[in-house]
Amino acid sequence: MLDAQFGRHRRQLATTWNELTGAQLLAVVALRQQPPAPPADALLAILLDLPRRAFARLTVVQRVELRPRTRFLATTAPALTAQLLPCLTLPRLWFEQAQHFHGPREAFRNLRFDEFIFADTYYLRYLQTQQASWLDQLVAVLYRPERAGYDPQAVTYAGDRREDFNEHLVPARATQLARLPLATKLAVLLYYQACRRLLEQRYAYVFSDDNSQKASTNGWQEVLHELAGGVVHLEDTAHQALHNVLREMNRVLRQHAERPAA
Repeated sequence: MLDAQFGRHRRQLATTWNELTGAQLLAVVALRQQPPAPPADALLAILLDLPRRAFARLTVVQRVELRPRTRFLATTAPALTAQLLPCLTLPRLWFEQAQHFHGPREAFRNLRFDEFIFADTYYLRYLQTQQASWLDQLVAVLYRPERAGYDPQAVTYAGDRREDFNEHLVPARATQLARLPLATKLAVLLYYQACRRLLEQRYAYVFSDDNSQKASTNGWQEVLHELAGGVVHLEDTAHQALHNVLREMNRVLRQHAERPAA
């Protein structure tokens, strides 16, 4: 963060995607949807978050000096691993009850392996087809209603506010979440892509070209079967924390790669 003072307005300017607020993220994503490239002053207005009159009083020299601060917002692969949108609320009429859906924690800290299998399948399908239905299903996997009896102070709290993942509930929830603004869904997509790149860096042997090709063709189900070592262990393996599964897979694959040829 960068401290700045504009008249009586004091601001902390974000210098990375992870330092943005949720509102700033949505505003930037909405602006990036509109070709051509977003004007620097429009990005600057979002970054400074000043009242309109205060922003209008900035001199030409001040704007020129501040524009370089927006360059990170123009990157094509944002490093957005912080959870800036922990809760999504569906658009509603005034007489309707609000519906809230909670997302995963930063850097996929609380994702299970089966959740990742489905999320990544929908993510890869969306990249291949650009069909909105796949993006809706990706969001529906990641964002779920609050679990019954949620209490972060309870000794039984396992680190996830969301109800347990159930693949059979995804289609109906995807239909609900399709009502979200496109900018919101694209912001979730940016978060997913950045967290996935982080996984690729941490577990390079798992995300080798060969395994990535298998995943893009058949999803991660085949990888799950190989890892579980049989149908009996499929459910236990699927319900493990994603990072634990990938860490073990990476260890085994690295040992295999480093083993001297016979």
